[in-house]
Amino acid sequence: MRTYLAKRGSTYYFRRAIPIELLPERVADVIQGHKPKSVGQTYGTVPLRAMSDAISRVPRFELDQASVKALHSDIRDRTRR
Repeated sequence: MRTYLAKRGSTYYFRRAIPIELLPERVADVIQGHKPKSVGQTYGTVPLRAMSDAISRVPRFELDQASVKALHSDIRDRTRR
């Protein structure tokens, strides 16, 4: 089996999968590519270690090959509409 990070709806999922007290808003915003909400947030950087730690907390799902094929087929069908 392979491990997959959820990709569909990842913005929503990422924010909901990790409790807010474990994921500072600024770290989540930088990972997701959101613009700073204030001038103060433009100062400094978010360390790569902080982003890596946050991403590593996101639950992953174990899927067998048949499930992966079905998921890919579903995504492909939805994008063709």
